[in-house]
Amino acid sequence: MTLYDTLAADYDRFVDWPARLAFELPFLERLFQAHGVQSVLDAACGTGRHALALAQRGYQAAGADTSAPMIERTRAGPGATGWAPPSCGPSSERIWLAPWRPLASAPSGSTAATTASPSTRR
Repeated sequence: MTLYDTLAADYDRFVDWPARLAFELPFLERLFQAHGVQSVLDAACGTGRHALALAQRGYQAAGADTSAPMIERTRAGPGATGWAPPSCGPSSERIWLAPWRPLASAPSGSTAATTASPSTRR
């Protein structure tokens, strides 16, 4: 069990999501618009708040995380975390558990990784 697995039940209570998203989303949207981005993968999405907010704004957004409890919190929907995101349809179905697979070891000892494809969702 990881630290984030342990924190999953309370994670969203530690973050002022309305304020954080109000601060971060304008920057992300300017960046995405400047580069014609329409699809977004929120890697290490935690409880999926960025992916859900971006989906609500019309992006094809998906999230992936290695923490099953974090993904379960997202899939449980509004109220499970104490914070209700705007309605964004079936986007929570695009949040999946993604096992990390090492690709190569960097000289510093850190590891590059990739996630499984959406077809391997659990």
